[in-house]
Amino acid sequence: MTIITTQAIYQDGVFRLQNKLDLPEGTSVQLEVIPLSDEGFPAKSLFGAFPELAILTEDDLEDAKREWERDIEKQSHIIAGQD
Repeated sequence: MTIITTQAIYQDGVFRLQNKLDLPEGTSVQLEVIPLSDEGFPAKSLFGAFPELAILTEDDLEDAKREWERDIEKQSHIIAGQD
């Protein structure tokens, strides 16, 4: 399942999307409504700041964590002169 994050304006009882979505006509969706501040984002939040990250899965995050840990270990050996 792909999660799509976009912005909309609620007007006359209807959500008007700011961007066109690539969904077939008649697709049922579940909405999570987070009112935005005047600046266009939730107060004290980075929600939506990096929409390209929405496609990351838990496996992607675990892979990145393992790679990070390998790099930290490698850097530790270099600093200790054990490379």
